[in-house]
Formats: sequence, structure tokens, C-alpha cells
Amino acid sequence: MVRCIVETGAILVGKTNMDQFATGLVGTRTSYGACASVVSSEHVSGGSSSGSAVAVAAGIVSFALGTDTAGSGRVPVAFNAIVWLKPTIGRLSTGGVLPACRTLDCVSIFTRDAADADAVLAAADCFDPADPFARQVPVPAPTDGHWALACHARRTSLNSTTRAAGPGGRRAPGSQRSPTSSSRSTSARSCRWLGCSTRAPGWPSDTRPLASSSSARTSMWTRPSGRSCLAARSCSAADAFRGLYRLAELRRTTEAVWERIDVLALPTAPTHPTHAEVAADPVGVNARLGTWTNFVNLLDLAAVAAPAAPRDDGLPFGVTFTAPAWSYSSLLGLAAALERAVDPEIDVAVVGAHLSGMARNRELIERGARLVRSTRTASCDRLFDLAAARGASA
Repeated sequence: MVRCIVETGAILVGKTNMDQFATGLVGTRTSYGACASVVSSEHVSGGSSSGSAVAVAAGIVSFALGTDTAGSGRVPVAFNAIVWLKPTIGRLSTGGVLPACRTLDCVSIFTRDAADADAVLAAADCFDPADPFARQVPVPAPTDGHWALACHARRTSLNSTTRAAGPGGRRAPGSQRSPTSSSRSTSARSCRWLGCSTRAPGWPSDTRPLASSSSARTSMWTRPSGRSCLAARSCSAADAFRGLYRLAELRRTTEAVWERIDVLALPTAPTHPTHAEVAADPVGVNARLGTWTNFVNLLDLAAVAAPAAPRDDGLPFGVTFTAPAWSYSSLLGLAAALERAVDPEIDVAVVGAHLSGMARNRELIERGARLVRSTRTASCDRLFDLAAARGASA
């Protein structure tokens, strides 16, 4: 997948930070230091793909790749006010990805806006036959009609998400059996998906090396993510299969939801903790951050996360649009509409005749533009008259 992106002209800048073993939603369990939200140094960046989100939000790169198994791509996006796309499981190759759970892992895309996410997806979209979990896009691909919007989001984002649905959208009443219930049921009744499948590079894929009592390996498991993985020691094969059976039941039960609605809009995260709050309760805070994210890959859904109106305290607040597999094109459309609803203005830099007091400045004023600030170009910049240049070459 990376090769496909590079072949279209992308330039690889470097690798980014992530939570240990790609397991965690806080972004503090890393070997290279904890990232912070670009909005507040006191608040966590979210994880596990913390570095990818921060690099995009800080303007270091135009896009980045990460992973998402239970929300580790969506949460850092919400905490840094950028856009995130998780295609259907298997749409993008996971070849070369350190697995947290191979049956649920998805490569995800981090960008500043929905249009860039769509462009990166197009560049990365090449089927990888070497990846046993890769899936071909159905032919014909599913089409989406008029979308209704089921808003289970907090009040501050409700108006924005409703506007994003457009004039044809409507709110649907909440379901008695919500897809989010699958997260609670499977975690309560079955073997931990992450704990049973996470492994370090080069280690066998079963859980026995992770539960080893040798000092050389147990010394690596001092962080909460290690304790989560070691919980797999209490799981048996029968536990794992009971979990799979229960998950299949929940998938079937929640299918009825999609007969009534087209898309589910949820808060990406219920809170934005500080570094101090995570240090005081690392496991509890991490678990709460997955409240509205864990179910998505378990139920084989597509999702796009985007920033909504900020919280009252100025911190970012994100909304995730979720729908059945292969529907991410329409989800990107909703994310783009949300961008316009939340921040309808864009910054435009002008030179020449469009500057204040110049002949064509009125064209900007007539379209509702307002002057934000005046600045100067770098001393090495040059302005060329293209019309004169064409005339000279004729």
C-alpha cells in the first residue's frame, strides 16, 4: 500500500510515534515520550497512532498513515481537530503492519480535510494478494441514496451534524439495540481480542510468548498495554470461540438498525483527559475513550471522523460518521459537509491586483471576503506575469 502511494508522487518523511504494541487510546504509553494535543500541552494526544495525528495537525505533513483496531486512529484525530478515514476492513493492505488484532486491524488515513482523505485513499487503493485479509471492492460497488442522520451526539455538535446531513437528511430515533452494545457484550463475555493477538515484531502469533515468565520478556510488560496483553493468559480457545459466536449474534441483531438509518453520528470520544488524569488511572481512562469506537471494526463497518464545533472550554470535539461496509465515499461527503457547517470560511492568500486598494480587490469583497492580516513573502519569492511571458514566447 505504501508503495502504491509513493508511486503516485508522495514523499515519505519518516515514521511517527505510537502507543506500545499499537494498544491504547491515550498516546502516553510509548518508548519515545508522550505526545500532547496540538491544542493543549496539558491534554493527551490520543492513541495509539498519536504521532500520525499530531504530525498532520501541526502542519508537518499533509497526510499520514496509522492503524485502527478499536479506536486508536479516531481518538487522536478528535483530540487534534483533523480528519480521519477508516475504510472497510481489508480495503487497504495491512502488509508490514505490526498487528494488534489481524482480523480487525485497518490502515487509516489522517488528513486536514475530507478531500485530502479521499485523494489519499484513491492513491493507496491497490489490492494486495499477499495479504490474506485483503478484500476486493464489490462489483458493482454499493450506492447510497438520500441519507438520514441518526444523531446520538452531544448537544454541542448536534446542530452541526444535522446540517451536514443536508436538506434530505432527518434524525431517526435511537435504537433499543445499538451497534455500540457489541463492544460491551463481547468484552464482557469473551477473550480479549487485543490481548490474544498482540505480539512484538518477530514473535510467534500465539499468546504463549507474551505470557512467558522469563525475565527477558516480562521486563517489557511494565506499561498498562502489557498488562492488557498478559490478560490473555486466562483465555482458552473455547473462550475465543464463544466470543466469536457471540459477536456473530450481535452482528445479526444490529443489522436491523441499518434498515432504518443510513449513517450513525456519534461523539468520537466521551472526554479529553489530561496527562495527569491518565497517569492517575491509565487503564480506566483508556477504557472510557473507546466507548464509541470499539464496535466499529467488530461489526465490519466503515467510519470517517471529523472535527465538529469545539467544546465550551475550547478543546477539540470530534464526530464519527459510521455506516455499513464500503460506504466510506458517502461518509467522506458528510465529513466535508460538516467542515463547511462548522467552519464555512477558508483562508486565501492573494497577491497583485487583489490586494487591498488594488483594482480587483472588490471581487473579493463582493463575495464576502474579509481581510484577516497583511504579510510579506520571503525575499527569495518572485512574481511572474504569465500573460507577458506567453506573449514573449509566441
